[in-house]
Amino acid sequence: MVRPIKITEENFKAFGQYSNLQRENRLSGVKYEEYISAEKYVYQPMRFGMTICKNEKRFYVDSMERHLTTEEILICGDKPIVLSVADSNPYGEPQAEDILVFYMEPGDVVMLAKGIWHDACQAVEADAFYYFMAHGTGKGDEIKWHAIQPAPVAVEI
Repeated sequence: MVRPIKITEENFKAFGQYSNLQRENRLSGVKYEEYISAEKYVYQPMRFGMTICKNEKRFYVDSMERHLTTEEILICGDKPIVLSVADSNPYGEPQAEDILVFYMEPGDVVMLAKGIWHDACQAVEADAFYYFMAHGTGKGDEIKWHAIQPAPVAVEI
């Protein structure tokens, strides 16, 4: 059984880059509050998407994907989510023993390094959403989901 750990810049370093928009450049006006990242995340053309995820207090990480040609950016929406990752060999299969689960709060942003295995995020409270950006062509092994070896990993939020 794996339990989520709160994501930090230090503990996420092996998987990519982490920041929180609400701790970065703040701009505001009479009718808005805006936050802009201090770092550039995008180094190539990317596609933008949104995932709506379900809330399950216990779930199984049974498969993961990884991208060999691009980083992937994930942006937590308005409710907390958890992200499961593994730094297993990107040319092999994701290994159960390598899986870590990170707790992300609204405004948290990660850029997964090329080759990092990851699952779709899960909602911590009610159903939630997150945004993602990736360059991948959508062809071949770039978007193929691989089964966790030797068996799925139970996660409890």
